Amino acid sequence: MKNVSISCLFVLFYSFWSMAQIPSKLKNYYSLINSAEIAICDSNYSIASKYYTEAIDLVEYPFAQDIYNASICSIMMRDFQSTLKLSQRLVLKGCELDFFHKFIYKEFRKDKKRWSLFMKNYPFLRKEFLKKYNKNLAISLKKMVEADQNYYCEAPKQLSNNIFSDSLFKNDSYLAKEMMNIFKKHGYPTEELIGVNIIDTSIVFFPTFNVLIRHNYQKKRFDFTSYLEEAVHSGKLKSELFCNWYSFQKGGSGYGEQGLIEQFNCGFYLSKLSGTKEKININRLSMSLPPIDDLIKKIIFYHCVKNRTFVLYAPIGIIPGYDKETESTLQRFSIHLPYKVKECTPK
Repeated sequence: MKNVSISCLFVLFYSFWSMAQIPSKLKNYYSLINSAEIAICDSNYSIASKYYTEAIDLVEYPFAQDIYNASICSIMMRDFQSTLKLSQRLVLKGCELDFFHKFIYKEFRKDKKRWSLFMKNYPFLRKEFLKKYNKNLAISLKKMVEADQNYYCEAPKQLSNNIFSDSLFKNDSYLAKEMMNIFKKHGYPTEELIGVNIIDTSIVFFPTFNVLIRHNYQKKRFDFTSYLEEAVHSGKLKSELFCNWYSFQKGGSGYGEQGLIEQFNCGFYLSKLSGTKEKININRLSMSLPPIDDLIKKIIFYHCVKNRTFVLYAPIGIIPGYDKETESTLQRFSIHLPYKVKECTPK
């Protein structure tokens, strides 16, 4: 009993020590953003806008994902003055003109007065972004990602090829060394430095170089952690993103995201989290992550209800194919959610 108590005290001490590393201003920012996202899940865009406004005004460099979601809330409310201000901030994150020509901004473009003002200010704002933009760094990261993907896309076909495995190991080591050099020279590559990751006019939660960090952690190499922690504490890296990578090092129940909700045979299964929920929430609190129930709500909203208008961190596992053993395991340890994958026929 004594050992259990000491263990619990250690977990609490470590959690609050970790939490202390994140400045109170950032903790408040994350809390407000979570409240805004929960309001979005409830379709309460007015409340969400209030939380977003308070959060964005709180820090020097709010994240593009949050600015974008705030802009969509303002459109839903037809508050195009706010849309104008937020859209201008997105330009400073690297969003180009074609980004604002997608359908969701249609009503904003119809507001001739504010759209004309946006168009007038755009060239200046674009120049301001390019002053900080490191083109060479962005190109280097792109080439590194291509080098990574060339090997990993080929890997499934080369499982028994020792020569390929050796070559893959050397490539991984080289890319890890190059990434380390980038951290030492430039620090964490922020949205201001290389621009927000945009694919087909959609903001992506993960940065362009996500695979470089992820593969390093999956290989049980943790050389990047100190640099990433510093980026979190200085507000350059979202805590959710860091923990998504760091969970490979933390192990155990971690932050509760691994296997939380799985998509299988046209359905969705929620883990029962038997006996681990309290510890998971302590771990999440230590990194200013939202409670696990809030994350579950966002995943259901984003994947199950299929509302992709907003950009939310909503990790989900996809189990390909079908077999009775997997289905039996999921039924024992998970709750079958009342949602189905659209245009999918169960086996």
